[in-house]
Amino acid sequence: MGPDVKTLLVTSSRVPDDLREILQRGSTAFDSLDARHLSPAAIAQRSPDRVVFWHVPGEDDLVKLADAVARRDPGEAATAIVFVSAGSEGAGQWLAPDQVFSWPTDEDRLRMAFMTGG
Repeated sequence: MGPDVKTLLVTSSRVPDDLREILQRGSTAFDSLDARHLSPAAIAQRSPDRVVFWHVPGEDDLVKLADAVARRDPGEAATAIVFVSAGSEGAGQWLAPDQVFSWPTDEDRLRMAFMTGG
């Protein structure tokens, strides 16, 4: 792993163990917070290098939070936000295709992104 990467996982649901392992192994510092108690400002205060949103279908509030974080600082959003969904729906138009993953379909692509610092 290259430079230090502080990852913040934001979720309202239990994260699959395999996914959590990929995120932790691809980070030098890792923290996880409950999305139900967060705002974009609270996320920014933690100064993460990468924010990963874990989405389960039906979690509209998580999608809204991810959208608000991306819109708060669009320049940062291009490199700092990763959206992983257990369903086919999820992220809106505010993220690039290489920032959006479907779990477990995109497991290999996600593993490569985190192992190479992408």
